Amino acid sequence: MPTAALTRLDKAVQTVIDIAEQSNWDKLDAVLEELLPDIAAIHSSQYATKLSASDTATVNKLLQKLQTAVNHCLTRKAQIAPLVEALSATKQIANEK
Repeated sequence: MPTAALTRLDKAVQTVIDIAEQSNWDKLDAVLEELLPDIAAIHSSQYATKLSASDTATVNKLLQKLQTAVNHCLTRKAQIAPLVEALSATKQIANEK
């Protein structure tokens, strides 16, 4: 697996974690624009089935970081869900008038 792709992905995932831990959510979209193509490239790569021991360790660490980032995002989603629901209800009421 290309080391450069793993390094870029690792840095992007760490940035997502940092954004989440600092509650700096407005910066997340820009990072995701960089992160998603790298994930797709690695996912579709022929290298995924030919990992060296070093790459396997790196990928496992990266997966742990991804899980941390997902957990932060799920927590934030749960935090803002009531606000989204309230805004949705307000919009429905306004549309009924």
